[in-house]
Amino acid sequence: MDPKVAPETGSTTTPGETRPDLERTLSRIEARLARLEQALDPIKEATAAAPAFTSTAVDVLDDWANQHGDLDERLRTLSGLETTRKRWKSKHFSTHPRSR
Repeated sequence: MDPKVAPETGSTTTPGETRPDLERTLSRIEARLARLEQALDPIKEATAAAPAFTSTAVDVLDDWANQHGDLDERLRTLSGLETTRKRWKSKHFSTHPRSR
């Protein structure tokens, strides 16, 4: 921790500091803020790009789904075919001697 920061108050100055000391302290604070802003720049850029990236990803998935048919419709069709198969099987094989 910076020796000029008093842990109990968080102050960056001491009571006996002179104007040049305050200016040096302010310069250190400004340098730290500049480093912090630099560190946050990639996060800021990524956050700004997120809506466009998400939109592109959804468009790609929509295009793929349109090329390969509606998934919900396919599942309903498969479910209907399975129901039809079970009905047909029960109708045609329920009286058959081997099915008993």
